Amino acid sequence: MKATEQPIDTSTAAGKCFLDMLGVFAEFETNLRRERQLGGIAKAKATGVYKGRRVSIDAATVREMMSSAVTRPGAFASEIRK
Repeated sequence: MKATEQPIDTSTAAGKCFLDMLGVFAEFETNLRRERQLGGIAKAKATGVYKGRRVSIDAATVREMMSSAVTRPGAFASEIRK
């Protein structure tokens, strides 16, 4: 691979090393972002601000759908929902 905008030639050892380092820094940044996000969520939960996603379907309907799926093993989810 040879980049057109940057002088990175992966046919050389230095080019491979540079490309690998870019990947390492990208992964590092992703992990930092995730840690900050989880920390913020934990802090919000501790203060009672973050409650998670609102329930879109009640538990009784889920149980009914699951029992219907057991009695009709070949049924698709779209069929069970009807």
